[in-house]
Amino acid sequence: MLRLLGPVVVVLTLVLLASGVALLLVSGTWLPLLLTVHTASFVLWFGAMTIHVLGHLGEVFRLAPRDWLRRTRREVTGAGRVPTPMASSCSRSPGPR
Repeated sequence: MLRLLGPVVVVLTLVLLASGVALLLVSGTWLPLLLTVHTASFVLWFGAMTIHVLGHLGEVFRLAPRDWLRRTRREVTGAGRVPTPMASSCSRSPGPR
């Protein structure tokens, strides 16, 4: 369902952005129509984004604890650290060969 919702979110985002910019640039008789389009596109965009975010909550609750525990474990054990160079290799200059 989220894959089908993706293009809808993209189109609604573009309509919302375009109507907002048009509201800034246009005056006169077009204003009420643009305001209606902008308001309607916002309501639809907000609904689509709410479904999109709620649809990903399952992944967040499943994956976030794993990432948190993995990072915490690395910090405690010191795994994943980049080894520091030895003093003898730092003191030598590369020099010409």
